[in-house]
Amino acid sequence: FYYVNHAAETFLQKGKQEFRLKALPDVLRETGADELLDTVETAVSFHQTMRVKETVLTVGGEQKYLSMQMIPMTLSVDREYLILIAEDITEDVRDRKRQESIREFLTALEGVVAIQDIWDPVLAYLPEISGFEAAAVYQRSIFDDYILFRQEGGRFVPAVDADSIPDRIIRKGEPAVFDKYRMGLFPEGDIPLMIGAKSLVLLPVVFRGKTVACVVLGSSSPLCPDTALQGILESAAFQISTAASRCFVQDELLRERDRTRKYIDVAGVFLAAVSRDGTIELINRHGADMLGYTEEELIGKNWFETLVPARVRESRLAAFQQMVSSTRGDSVSTHKGAVLCADGTELEICWRSSLLREECGSISGIVTSGDLIQQKPSIS
Repeated sequence: FYYVNHAAETFLQKGKQEFRLKALPDVLRETGADELLDTVETAVSFHQTMRVKETVLTVGGEQKYLSMQMIPMTLSVDREYLILIAEDITEDVRDRKRQESIREFLTALEGVVAIQDIWDPVLAYLPEISGFEAAAVYQRSIFDDYILFRQEGGRFVPAVDADSIPDRIIRKGEPAVFDKYRMGLFPEGDIPLMIGAKSLVLLPVVFRGKTVACVVLGSSSPLCPDTALQGILESAAFQISTAASRCFVQDELLRERDRTRKYIDVAGVFLAAVSRDGTIELINRHGADMLGYTEEELIGKNWFETLVPARVRESRLAAFQQMVSSTRGDSVSTHKGAVLCADGTELEICWRSSLLREECGSISGIVTSGDLIQQKPSIS
């Protein structure tokens, strides 16, 4: 090295004397930038200016990024130089990678359908986005306290102490950042969530006004997130709560569906739902058993082609089409009619049918229930 400016000394954490004792390849190897050796060789051998858009070096145990130009210069036969002009682009690269991680994180949340599946992308992406090396999830238990559910990259306490500062913050439902300055305001151990934490972030997950879980980010280093990062973390808390709310609502709907299904299955009547085009959308177990089918064998089949005897199929289809095309109210219609069993026999059923409507009011099909009157022998 013939000349090194102050910025290079600061970036590489070396003084002028250290540089004078080393050759360029030595410094590149020490910083893990061995891939630049070929670029240097090309610049020197062919007297060609080389540009490196982005390269990574390890300085003081930390990854840093540079863009660089290598300009060969010959003053005389015995005076050849290689000028290195570099720009520290570490923050730009980190910001770009953070934005990429945020997009991937949001995409992952959009695809989540169960509450327990939320925590995989949370624990995978939030440490990378925030710069905090550890993350944990505390979930609200049936005893109304917050228990450690999962953790990555650090050691967290098994439960949030009741009425502690973290407990009050979590129940309030608003994100909180304990940077190196705020952590210093509390006696050691007053924010006891991550063992040895010097910085913490609390991101409550709220559903219908109650905190159902809390994501905790921790670092053993005294970090100080800037305003932009704090905004990103607050947005992440909102996105997690939104995804969690969607999952909770979906779980409620599934439980309600399963409960309704049980009611339908134990009902001692034949019950079915048929769409406008005649497709069987639902049939209860009792009805399928009466016909000698399983529910799976009938759902998706055409009601009239599968279950209506051929001799009355055309008239019954016409009556059905008239019903689903009518503008009359939703009064229940009653009629008697035969239904075809899997073994070719027929059942005489007393039917009670009502229209099914979409939210906009359009007719989507009918729901019908039936009581057995008598069984007829097979026509064949």
